[in-house]
Amino acid sequence: MRKKSDEENFEEAEAQAYRVWTASTVPSEIRELFKDPKVASLSPTSPPFFHLVHALAKFTEEQPSYTLPLTSTLPDMKANTESYIHLQRMYKARAEEEKTIFKSYIQVPVDNDMVDVFLKNSHALKLLRGKKWGALDSDPQALGTFIYA
Repeated sequence: MRKKSDEENFEEAEAQAYRVWTASTVPSEIRELFKDPKVASLSPTSPPFFHLVHALAKFTEEQPSYTLPLTSTLPDMKANTESYIHLQRMYKARAEEEKTIFKSYIQVPVDNDMVDVFLKNSHALKLLRGKKWGALDSDPQALGTFIYA
């Protein structure tokens, strides 16, 4: 089908073909977040992050693709302007549909901007735990146990 030797789309398609036969899954680090005790024991006063993680778990369990929601950012590719814009609109429309579904799983009011940022970054979620600011000032010995724990 290639008409010229320098048509990059064919090379890109060949390089990315493995994605077709590779199963899409939720990364193990994110699945571990779903099991966090703070997600399992939600209350109306729980931080919004844990409500969003709970909604994400429900989304991945109950939606037929069993994957994380699409972000509205289309991957970079070579295409003519008309085709790219058409694909971008389809991609964005599907991302909006999935965002609406995701929001239906949220049990407390959460700011729309927070939902957007959460979904945009949902493919790279990490939970870092630490000590409250100033906690080590009152107990300097705890620093050693905190670092090596």
